[in-house]
This record gives sequence, C-alpha cells and structure tokens, in this order.
Amino acid sequence: MSEDVEHGSHQSTPVARPQGGGIRESEPKEPKLMSADFQDITVVANPEQSQVRDGSRSRAKKFPFRLSAAPAPEWVATFNREWSTRSAPNRAASIHGDVLILECAIEELPLLAENLEDDLTAANQQYRERLLRQGVHDRQATQEGQERERTDDHAAIDEALGKLKKRH
Repeated sequence: MSEDVEHGSHQSTPVARPQGGGIRESEPKEPKLMSADFQDITVVANPEQSQVRDGSRSRAKKFPFRLSAAPAPEWVATFNREWSTRSAPNRAASIHGDVLILECAIEELPLLAENLEDDLTAANQQYRERLLRQGVHDRQATQEGQERERTDDHAAIDEALGKLKKRH
C-alpha cells in the first residue's frame, strides 16, 4: 500500500501541476477576458438580514450586496470616482472581491441602492470605453512593433547576406 501511496504522490505531482497551472493560467487570462469580453458588473443579490452588520459610525449599518463578478482594480477605481461624485462623504461604498458593502443609515438604504445602480452603470460604461481605447492602442502598438521587427529583420538579412562568401 505504501508503494501505491508513493507512486500516487509521484503521479499526483503532474496531476496537481495542470490543476495549479489551470488556476495560474486563468489568472493572467482574466484581464484579457475582461478586456475582450467584459461583462457588466451588476448586483445579483441584495443583503439578507443576517448579513447586515453595525457600521463604523453611529446609526450606520453595513449592507453587503453580491456582485456578478469580482471587478478588476481599474473598474473599482472608476466606480469609486463615480460614487464619490454622487454620494455624501458620510456614506461609504467599498468593494471586496465580489461583494459591495454599502455603509449608511437604515432609512437611506433604498435611495442609496438606487444611486448604486446608476454608479455601477456609469462605471461599466466608462470601463468598457477605456478597454476599447486601450485595445485600439494595443493593436496600433502591435502593428508598429511588427513593422519595426520586419525592418530590423530586413537589415539583419541584408547584413548577413553581405557577409556570405561570394559565389560565381
């Protein structure tokens, strides 16, 4: 049995690598996925009574809203800008993974949740526009890089051909 366990552990190393590799591979692909196939970040679940916590200020509560995905840091920054322009300073919204926590007085929740929807929509739109601009810029940079590489290749080929022994 111990031999089987040893062989199993040796065999599980390659098996573990693809699983780990799959996780690692998906992490770098995630920004690409967001840039190419960005799906709007939306609220998919309202807070439940049991999830509401006391806030950091008197009479404030923390209401956790479940988001459709954990947004990229750039999206969070865009959302934070939108929220800060529309909301009073004593009303906090923060994003932790795929949870948005809205901290406010209980009676303010319905209006702020409505504002939240507007800010999510604005952040999605601005983020998508940024990705499109970035994509155009990336494509231009790639084309310029390819042209530069071709020019460099031509020069290197000419130089290498010039060094060849002359044949008659």
